[in-house]
Amino acid sequence: MLEIYSSYTDSDAKTWGDYPTSFPAYTRPDSCDSSVPQLGDSIKIYGYPVTSGGYNLTVTEGIISSFSDDGNILTSAKIDSGNSGGFAIDQNGCFLGIPSAVIEGKYQNLGVIISTTIISEFLDKTKTQ
Repeated sequence: MLEIYSSYTDSDAKTWGDYPTSFPAYTRPDSCDSSVPQLGDSIKIYGYPVTSGGYNLTVTEGIISSFSDDGNILTSAKIDSGNSGGFAIDQNGCFLGIPSAVIEGKYQNLGVIISTTIISEFLDKTKTQ
């Protein structure tokens, strides 16, 4: 296991171990209470995937491709390792859910977003326990 105790700059001028201590804030628009996601809606995925160094915010775009039977949202937006735990918003800036996985197909992959409905149900259950 690698532990970084202080930052280090290598011979290529790349700094290792110097990570941000603050991250961008998300402000929820007031119109989100009446917003219902629809098939084909444009969305954005925000996260810190390993492919960007793990601490650089990245944004990918896509559409809502489908709604799964278990309540998740499937999207064409690219989700990579590290996007999990980020967040997904619609074209109005309304929170849709948390990117969690990728379903790999032969020709195309679909990203899985845990919907706000599932998140709310989980939070309600944990409040009563």
